[in-house]
Amino acid sequence: MSRENKKIRVGFVGAGWMGSEQLRRLAAREDVEVVALCELNAERGQAVLDEIGLKNTRLVSDFGELVGDATIDTIWLVSPNAHHGPQSIAALEAGKHVFCEKPASIRFEEHLRQVELAKANPQQRTFVDYILNFDSFEQRLRKMIADGAFGKVTQMQVNYRHAVNIAGDKVWKLKREVMGDAIGMGINHAVSVLLFA
Repeated sequence: MSRENKKIRVGFVGAGWMGSEQLRRLAAREDVEVVALCELNAERGQAVLDEIGLKNTRLVSDFGELVGDATIDTIWLVSPNAHHGPQSIAALEAGKHVFCEKPASIRFEEHLRQVELAKANPQQRTFVDYILNFDSFEQRLRKMIADGAFGKVTQMQVNYRHAVNIAGDKVWKLKREVMGDAIGMGINHAVSVLLFA
């Protein structure tokens, strides 16, 4: 089988709201095979696999099983923020490609290690999911600024509101040691507009 026709074999982490949405989209692709789902909440993980129809996908609770599986090409991370750094570093050190939900890490030293590993292994693909970079509104705004639609921009102000569900079992999102800071959670969207506009 040629490389063009080979399916990308994914080890997926996280079956919460964002994870289940991304998993659903991956499962719909003909060039992807989701080999395993790592989810600590086995009941939720199984429910998501059943709902999406991933009957042949293994459900595991140990991230190490994904990293140690030689049949997995890519680790897809949609775990809580504090896990992004350690999990992506372990995956990169194991020779896996990495797709990581933002932020890439919540600790600066982990981010530096991620960059170091990515530079040392250019054959490995890494991507941090910053979805608004592809948003049509942000793209249009950047183009308008580049085209001079507002004249010479000397100052910008961004008012940012980000609704985060912290009700019920989502209260963990208030813990800095799990989520990091507001910059990684939402303010990065405003910073991106300022930097790339």
